[in-house]
Amino acid sequence: MNIRQRKKLLWSAAVLVGLASLGVVLAGWLWPLRINAALSDKLLTTLRGGGGPDKAGTTRTRPPARLDLAELAQLAARDIRRPLSGPDAASGASPSAALTVQLVGTMQEPGHSMALLKKGDGTFAVCAVGESVDDVGGPAVVTRIDPDRISVQYAGAIRELIIPPTPTVVEGQAP
Repeated sequence: MNIRQRKKLLWSAAVLVGLASLGVVLAGWLWPLRINAALSDKLLTTLRGGGGPDKAGTTRTRPPARLDLAELAQLAARDIRRPLSGPDAASGASPSAALTVQLVGTMQEPGHSMALLKKGDGTFAVCAVGESVDDVGGPAVVTRIDPDRISVQYAGAIRELIIPPTPTVVEGQAP
């Protein structure tokens, strides 16, 4: 079979598939749709959340499958975004709330930097950028990690935590 015969065969197959799909569309449009009234009522009742008993014999209650326009408008009008700052913040803490999380150290690696944090209750957490640690006034989200400090968003404000300096040990003195 040469190339010309292959092209002719492929074009013929493409035309046949196109005609068959056109026939299916026309048949679906032209043939009347017969509805079994009893079956459609049962199906609509089931979809709307009413219904008969389930296997345990109890009546099922489900939310409606479709919402009418009034319910949809009520859902669209609801403000689901939480405020990022101010007294209406979701955490309920004011921007002056004390942050009890302390920075212990950082691990620097391109794309994988981590911060070691000590919580107010004495436990430790390792967080990357975008992760959060729970605090008394709400979550503290790590926004940036540098070698000696990190930035966290806490109670609607960005705060910096700095690694405390290590005490120098002098020979002969206790640290």
